[in-house]
Amino acid sequence: MTLDQATNIAEIVAALATVITLAYLAIQIRSNNNLQKAESRRSVLNHSAQLATAIGQSSEASDVFYRGLTEYSHLESSEKMQFEFMFSVLAGHCSLAFTDWKLGLNDQDSFDTTSREFYRMLKTPGGIEYWKRHGPTSEKAFFKHINENVYNSEPPIYRAEGSSPDK
Repeated sequence: MTLDQATNIAEIVAALATVITLAYLAIQIRSNNNLQKAESRRSVLNHSAQLATAIGQSSEASDVFYRGLTEYSHLESSEKMQFEFMFSVLAGHCSLAFTDWKLGLNDQDSFDTTSREFYRMLKTPGGIEYWKRHGPTSEKAFFKHINENVYNSEPPIYRAEGSSPDK
């Protein structure tokens, strides 16, 4: 075998090794992406379960959350705070699912399933009040998404009780 033939064989072997390495890396990347998507779904389900458990284990918490949704203005100030903390967990959960969806870590159907109940709650008196107060402090893209998909526009601007519309 001549030196030229040996060089050609070495180049072919190197090219094959490169192709095999690239194929292996592609398989590893795909596998890692699938693991990240699965972990994202698990995280969303875990957050849902934690919130459901927190509200469902206590009749007082369940009552405050339900009344917060349906008759927010009649809650005492401590109950409003309690409701807003619980609703914040729900909003954070949906915001996380939104971010994961935008990053491609979950699909549209998964996000829709996660957000459907949150959207419904945002249309209640307590949900509207919560979003007026706290929505503007959420991630800009999530804020815009909620306003466009739940309220079909910007929700009314929050005004502290007793303030005039001009302030």
